[in-house]
Amino acid sequence: MEQNEIAGTMQEEFDKTQKKVYDDLEEDLGNPKIDNPTHYQSFNTQINIDCITAMRAAFGDDEVATFCKLNAFKYNWRAQSKGGNVDIGKAIWYLNKYLELNK
Repeated sequence: MEQNEIAGTMQEEFDKTQKKVYDDLEEDLGNPKIDNPTHYQSFNTQINIDCITAMRAAFGDDEVATFCKLNAFKYNWRAQSKGGNVDIGKAIWYLNKYLELNK
């Protein structure tokens, strides 16, 4: 097989896998492990702020957008060997946050 054929086959397999994962994720997206994990809430009970909001205040939207993009990469990378659909959901969450910060 030539390099272009291999790349095309790999892309087709990736697209099939991605569609299956997204279909499976529809029920998981409301999962608190993805959308609002308690371990990212403020340790100070008098201030109700989540970690990403504190990061935006401390570092600015550009830095946090870069963090989100890299975190999405990490969760996508490790999904098959560690967290499965939960990690894919986290990657999607971080990509959505990245897009929100880059409007």
